[in-house]
Amino acid sequence: MQYEEAVSDYLWIKEHIKYYFPYWGDTTRTLAEMRGHCGMKAELLASSLKARGIETRYAGGKIPRSRAGPFYIIHFWVEAKVDGQWLTLDPTPDSGITDWLGDTKPGTHLETHEHITRWGEIPVKYKKLYNRLPVMLLRWIFNIKLAYHRKRRNHKNSLQSRQG
Repeated sequence: MQYEEAVSDYLWIKEHIKYYFPYWGDTTRTLAEMRGHCGMKAELLASSLKARGIETRYAGGKIPRSRAGPFYIIHFWVEAKVDGQWLTLDPTPDSGITDWLGDTKPGTHLETHEHITRWGEIPVKYKKLYNRLPVMLLRWIFNIKLAYHRKRRNHKNSLQSRQG
């Protein structure tokens, strides 16, 4: 029963909260805006699972530079204790970006080669750094890149549906 609840919440957040780089506030803001990056989506999922009585923790690692461009990106996901075992749940990629970012399913997370760490809560230092001006400029660039990718993907899908 816990497995089904955990996976149901994971799938809903993965698909309905669109991957984007807004200001990192709290879970209420993420839910209201229906968008967020990996840390925001992880916090929302952990909050939902905790409300169901499921124990959670956060995990994080560095996405390889080749996938993240010239910078490394800290990536966050959730681990939920289901039936006595930790289950990895990474709600980051919605279906609009899986061909660019990669995809996940219960038990997997986006590829991270470096330094995986676990916490009870995401450290505040990451939120503070993320919301600083230099990083805000990078977020703006990534959001343009995401919008371009989604538009190109939608156009390609539209052409394929007309031909098919």
